[in-house]
Amino acid sequence: PAGRVPSVAQPRIKPGEVWRKVLHMTPGLLPFGLVLLEHEDPIDPISLFVVTLICGLLTWVYVKNARFVRRDGEDDFLVTAVSYPALVVLSLILFPSHAEFACVVAVILAFGDGSAYLAGKLLGKRKLSWNPDKTWVGTISFVICSAPIAAAAYWLEARPQVPFTMAAVCALTAAVCASAAESLQVRVNDNLRVGIASIIGVSAAYYATVGHFLPAG
Repeated sequence: PAGRVPSVAQPRIKPGEVWRKVLHMTPGLLPFGLVLLEHEDPIDPISLFVVTLICGLLTWVYVKNARFVRRDGEDDFLVTAVSYPALVVLSLILFPSHAEFACVVAVILAFGDGSAYLAGKLLGKRKLSWNPDKTWVGTISFVICSAPIAAAAYWLEARPQVPFTMAAVCALTAAVCASAAESLQVRVNDNLRVGIASIIGVSAAYYATVGHFLPAG
């Protein structure tokens, strides 16, 4: 009809979200750098400091780009920015003899959450029955994209080395736990839920499987 302003289709993914996810996924490459970094097992204080420093610098870059990546009405932006690296460092502190756990946590936080968002927005149609803000495509993509990369990171870092199948079991368990936590409709920050679930998943899977096959001590 005359006088009607034509509607403009809104993009499914806003430009700011693309930049946000790029920054979010970048730390997922750190575990493969840790493999190249000579360090003791348990991880020595110098290596822990280096990892913490790098995490801090990446967090600073993310916060400095707040005007581009912060979502409208996002009240927990700083919690999101800080909890990500904090949980990676926490896993190193809790399990100093298992830096591979931190590698899995970093990869899942980076690629699990990022792939879930992108796949859910672009391809997701069927919503989760317990959370209409999430889709089945996003939840499944979380596991499919993060688990193989996490398994590779675990396998490369584990000392002594374990069969890749065992590394895959630990990584897959962590990815499934994290994906389930991410799908919940609760007020707790996504990074906190995903990170804590990843730590629990990978450590529980290790002690239930890999730990039985390694020599004592």
